[in-house]
Amino acid sequence: AGLYPVQELGVYLTLSIRFLLSSVILAIVAGMVFKSLTEPNIVKKGIILGLFNNIIYLGCTFAALKYINPGWVIIIVSFSPFFTLIFSILSGEEKFNFTSFTAFLLGISGVFIIVHGSLSYINFYGITLAIIGTISFSAGTVFFKKKCSEYSTIILNFWQTFISGIILLLLYVPNFDKNTITISLKSIISIIYLSTIVTIGGMALWFYLIKK
Repeated sequence: AGLYPVQELGVYLTLSIRFLLSSVILAIVAGMVFKSLTEPNIVKKGIILGLFNNIIYLGCTFAALKYINPGWVIIIVSFSPFFTLIFSILSGEEKFNFTSFTAFLLGISGVFIIVHGSLSYINFYGITLAIIGTISFSAGTVFFKKKCSEYSTIILNFWQTFISGIILLLLYVPNFDKNTITISLKSIISIIYLSTIVTIGGMALWFYLIKK
């Protein structure tokens, strides 16, 4: 879904628009439910989650799309449960579980069977970016489970998307060139989808599942 806007707007602008749009929606929802969005602990943890889940993870995986086929990104991101398991074991959250490891291998095999037909050239830089992003997301998952599970997922998601949008926009500004910006209807629909269904809905569901 992110391929079209990345090609037209670039990684930084695509992600900054996506996150800032999501943060506006989340701020409205959170403002109706909660009295305050600025409790210091939740702000700090939301910012850390933003660095793991959005700036590094999505920044790297979206950037990887410029160098490698989306199929490779899908396969590498599918290794997230494996990295999450490793980090959980290292942090003392879990012990090695052979059943979970077997399920992971079966899942990876299924993903490979589905996307192998679309795999093409391999670019080392693109593969490295995708791996760094996937490891970051796994670290964010363990951090949330260990440090953030008692906080509101709506407020956490607001802060992680808001700070990510601001930082990525600042990274984009020095390279701004209005002559290179073109946006199609496909990109607009893609950004709206990513902002609402993925960033808000998907992350809320992911946080909910981690808490269980």
